[in-house]
Amino acid sequence: MRPHFLIPSLLILLLVGGCGEDASDIFSQGLEEYRAERWDSAIRRFGDALVLDPALTAAHFYMGMCYLRTDPPWPVVAAGELTMALESLDRGELTPPPDIEPDALRAQIHVGLGDAHRLQARIELLRTGRLDAFAALADKALHEYQTAAQLRPDDAEIERKLAELENEKAALANAVPFVYER
Repeated sequence: MRPHFLIPSLLILLLVGGCGEDASDIFSQGLEEYRAERWDSAIRRFGDALVLDPALTAAHFYMGMCYLRTDPPWPVVAAGELTMALESLDRGELTPPPDIEPDALRAQIHVGLGDAHRLQARIELLRTGRLDAFAALADKALHEYQTAAQLRPDDAEIERKLAELENEKAALANAVPFVYER
């Protein structure tokens, strides 16, 4: 699935619209696809639901998480979707499901943003060979993980991600004493 899903999605919606499906039904189908780890299909369903009902802001969260898991992943698109989800949560437009505390959802969004920035950092390092590009994005990831850790201080996954990122930064700083300049 590529980020250019809107045109095919609109065509599907024209067909689906005549079948009586509403945005919440399509969103539910997206959740089924998400749980089944069919990321591309889930992205299409969530996008279709958002076209029908832009108020279904939870779709941004799930789309962001899906974009991190596609092959290849799309970290920039994921960060955009997760940022929209966080902004919706801040405005009170995104309410967590009854079984998830608001701080837990906020922490999940920050972890997703951290993952997106961390992946972007790795891609930039491979693409450009520049440690400064890696460091800037890794610092953004670190900030997101630290924010999540403040919300969920006893979360082992967040602590693990923080430690891994710190180790990556230290290993690169020790392995390469200079920054490649073009």
